[in-house]
Amino acid sequence: MADAIRRNVLLGSSAIGIAAAFGLAVGARKIEDMGFEEVRSREPGLRAAAVALSAHAAVSVLPQEWNRMCANMAATRPTAPDLFRCIDAMKREVTNHQGSHPALIERLTTRADELQQARTALDLRLADEGAAFIKDKMRVLVQGNTGALATGGFGMSFGAVKRAKADGALPLLLANLLREARRALPAAEG
Repeated sequence: MADAIRRNVLLGSSAIGIAAAFGLAVGARKIEDMGFEEVRSREPGLRAAAVALSAHAAVSVLPQEWNRMCANMAATRPTAPDLFRCIDAMKREVTNHQGSHPALIERLTTRADELQQARTALDLRLADEGAAFIKDKMRVLVQGNTGALATGGFGMSFGAVKRAKADGALPLLLANLLREARRALPAAEG
C-alpha cells in the first residue's frame, strides 16, 4: 500500500489515509504470518522474544515492526494530513491494546473500517449541504481531488454534484484536474 501511495496511484488525502489504515491492518497480520525467523533476521535484538514462539510473543515483536511500518507509511506523502490522522488512530489502537495478537489484528481491521465509514458519513453530509446550493444548468467548478476515489467515501464537491443531479438539477460540471474529471463524469452520470 505504501508503494501505491508513493507512486500517486491514490489521490486525495482522505483516500490516502484510509488506504494507509487498511495497509497497516494487513501489515500487522503479516507480522504474525511471516514468522519470527524473518523478524529475528531483521531485528537481532528480538532474539529472546522470537524464542518463545507463542501467540503472545507476536505482541512483543509487534512494536518494532509496527513502528517501522508506520514510519514507512508516513514517509509516502508528507503533504496528506489525513494520512497522519489515520496512522495516529491505528497507532492508538496498538498502544491501548491489552489482548492477543489475533485480537489486535481484528481490532485494527475494524478501526480501519470505522475510519472509512466516518469519512463516507462526512462526505454525505457535505454533499447534501453543497447540493442545496446547486441549481439546474448552474456552472460548477470543482477544484482538485474531491470525488469518491479521492475521499475514500462518497466525494465532497463531486458528491454535491451527484446529490444535486439526484434531486433533479443538471449542473454543468467544470473540473480543473483532468484525471479527476475523467473519473467523476461517469459517476456523476449514474
